[in-house]
Amino acid sequence: MQQVIPEVTRAVRYDRQSRIAGWNQEKLEKTRIGIIGCGSLAQFTALPLAALGFGHVEIYDISRVDARNRNDFLCSWARKGTYKTAALEEILTQINPHSGTKGINMQFRHPSQALLMNSLDLIIDCTNDSFSKLIALEYGKAAGIPVITAASSPEMGELALSKGRFDEGLLFPEYSAKSQSVITSMVIGGLIADEARKLVMPLNDKPLEKIIAYNRRSTERTGYANNVETNPGAGMPGSHVVLVGAGALGNFVGLGLAIQGIERLTVFDDDVVEETNLNRQVLFYDAVGRYKAEALVEKLARINSKIDYVHRKSRVGKGFGKFLRDEKPDLMIDSVDNFKTRALLNYFARATGIPLISGGTDFKSGQTTVYVPGKTSCLQCQLTIDDLALQSLRPQSCIYAAEPSVIISNQVVGGMITGEAYTVLAPQDNGEPIRGVLKYSSTEPERIGMLGSRDACKCHEQKKEEHKEWWNKMGKLYIKKGEQDG
Repeated sequence: MQQVIPEVTRAVRYDRQSRIAGWNQEKLEKTRIGIIGCGSLAQFTALPLAALGFGHVEIYDISRVDARNRNDFLCSWARKGTYKTAALEEILTQINPHSGTKGINMQFRHPSQALLMNSLDLIIDCTNDSFSKLIALEYGKAAGIPVITAASSPEMGELALSKGRFDEGLLFPEYSAKSQSVITSMVIGGLIADEARKLVMPLNDKPLEKIIAYNRRSTERTGYANNVETNPGAGMPGSHVVLVGAGALGNFVGLGLAIQGIERLTVFDDDVVEETNLNRQVLFYDAVGRYKAEALVEKLARINSKIDYVHRKSRVGKGFGKFLRDEKPDLMIDSVDNFKTRALLNYFARATGIPLISGGTDFKSGQTTVYVPGKTSCLQCQLTIDDLALQSLRPQSCIYAAEPSVIISNQVVGGMITGEAYTVLAPQDNGEPIRGVLKYSSTEPERIGMLGSRDACKCHEQKKEEHKEWWNKMGKLYIKKGEQDG
């Protein structure tokens, strides 16, 4: 039975993205998009399109739900054997009732079937099937409809835009025998959604002009230099990850960890879900008014019940050090929206030796930084995070900050963070973590790129006197009532 969810007005739901200069929600609502495929990549494409508020999204496929496949995360609520198209139509309508999603049970195996797409403004092929892509590209060229083709595997994902041209390179035949997976699909799906937005509503940015790749086998995480040894078939590590922040970025990081698999996940966040969060915090569609940490682990448990989930309705403060000493997690992930918390987490990473991955976004870009004591540089050495924390303090709740926010950058960076998490937890199977800042920018031609590369710093070797100096300098930021509890 479909759950009845309290209605959130269109204006409130889209408030944060409507604050972007030049944003025109009506253009999105009038656009008709067809997605071919129902796999992980198609789901990570349909999700941001629905959240953005595209008015007409059709999904074509004939496959059925397999309860054992966590990559079908949007179908985890559906009964085994249900058509995926029907399951996706139902859940995406719940996530955003203002966006029209329709599932159609059809597989494109003959050019005549493509005539069903004659009313579309954009065709997106998210399969790893070259023949399906061939039909889409040939029909798009004949009908004058732009076509985005994309494919993904556990190691790599690619996408390209065709506007009236046919190129055999856009068939991506090398993916035909490969399965799709969460990390690359999350990154590429977010990029696809942004290219769809650019075609309909450009914001001083340009659509793709070449093939874009996110490559986990490359030290640069893009391009085609396969200089990292990976073993995507290896088992998942029995690790404990602490996620600080359960907002938009935390939604996608938590989702990635749940699908990919770990042993234990602890989520810290003292904020509650607000209606204006719903355009990007997609797992909270039925959780307005609830604590984010609690609502997030509840949703993740439905996707992967084998993980031990813990939620803490609090933000980190001085007392967080005791939690780290007692629990000894394998990794901390920062998905917060303020420098103050990042600086504190960086301090605890230096003091305890526990690795830290930090991510941040704005409406058109984002970045990921990895600190593994003894292997890479800390956030202070890479980003001067302490100075940024002292210079800029932000309100605690998103409702007071009221800054432009959109789903796309959070999904892309969430995927990149998830990918780096497994380089920290299992480098023998995923390669070593990045040494620089992994950047996403909607306005740059490459979309993804590495900024700089540093040798490991020695900040984790600091003595007690140096830790005391840090608290003398920074401690005034963490003395507010209620922030001493971990």
